[in-house]
Amino acid sequence: MKKILFFKRSLYFFSLFLIPVSVANANEPLSLTLQETIETVLKNNISISVQSYNSKINEQFIFEKEADFDPTVDFEFTVGEETRQSASTLADSKTRDLDYDWDFSVSQKFVTGGDYELTMDNNKNQSSSSRTSLNPIYSSDLALTVTQPLLKDFGIDLNKREIYIAKNDQKISDHQFTEKVIATIAETENIYWDLVFSIEDLKVKETSLQRARDLEKQVKAQVDVGTLAELEILQAKSNVASREERLLNAQNLIDDNGDNLKSI
Repeated sequence: MKKILFFKRSLYFFSLFLIPVSVANANEPLSLTLQETIETVLKNNISISVQSYNSKINEQFIFEKEADFDPTVDFEFTVGEETRQSASTLADSKTRDLDYDWDFSVSQKFVTGGDYELTMDNNKNQSSSSRTSLNPIYSSDLALTVTQPLLKDFGIDLNKREIYIAKNDQKISDHQFTEKVIATIAETENIYWDLVFSIEDLKVKETSLQRARDLEKQVKAQVDVGTLAELEILQAKSNVASREERLLNAQNLIDDNGDNLKSI
């Protein structure tokens, strides 16, 4: 049978939160104060772990939705080569052209539903032809496009609705997490003190049983010498049996409270 022990601190430093109870496990009893018990329960409670992950998921979802309004920067660089053969005696027999393109763009979505895009396209063309008057040739194009719908998808609240929903879900998740933690702490405290009481009650039952056994011995001695009737010994034995049953019930209650504490 599992045993759960109760130890008191020094009388000078006795405190309710420093009362350790030993919860038996597969190897040896583990002595925990109320504060340590609460910390252990909160750490190992699956429901609380799930609630904490839900909160983190909601935080990530809010981050992703807010990122929809962050600017996006793109850069692209390409190189092309073209070689041509010429049959004309007036032109180079072989011409090699190199074409460089580097394009840059910035775009961003407005909370009003509009967006803008700034693009800059750059090109450099370099040819080996001797007949080219300007070599290399550079070209650049800069364009800014701004769009803003006036009817459909117009409005800050409309475009930020998913962020509002995500933040509301986050508040609900945090509230549920807080409620779960508070309820778990309250349940842990109740069971902890039930366990403390049952351990102390076991000590009382053990003392009561020992006194009943001592009384039984005294009654038996008096019956043997004839100073008491034999009926008295039957009463004493019945008293011992009753206290043994109470002791067994007290031990079972300790086991139940210990199991309840470990199952939170």
